[in-house]
Amino acid sequence: MEHAYESDEELYTKDSPFAVNNAIEIVEMTENRAVGRLVLGQQHLNGTGIPHGGMYFAFADSVFGAATRYLESGVVTLDSSCKYIAAAHLGDELTCTCQEIAGTRRITHHEARIVNQNGDLIAIAQFTGYRRKR
Repeated sequence: MEHAYESDEELYTKDSPFAVNNAIEIVEMTENRAVGRLVLGQQHLNGTGIPHGGMYFAFADSVFGAATRYLESGVVTLDSSCKYIAAAHLGDELTCTCQEIAGTRRITHHEARIVNQNGDLIAIAQFTGYRRKR
């Protein structure tokens, strides 16, 4: 089913069940760069009451997808890693900025940085993607 959206940001937010179910919103997209926002809710916490590490990674990965415009480019992830710097807290507003740091015709390297509403660094993720022929 095709949907008409007013912006690319809306497409990459609302057309992704994962983004919708995890409260991930893409708020800005430019060439090889995207910015996402997420407000930490109960669904993001693990059994000890702190955000699940996989939530940080999934947030960064979703923003990486928007930065590479995977729906059009066919980029798939070849390799990724995430370094957890500090814990965020329930109710925090997190911002993830992901941009290309190097690339060739077929391979792209992106870095995503997640910060809280105070600008404190929470996590850094790196992604290597492969641009499939379309």
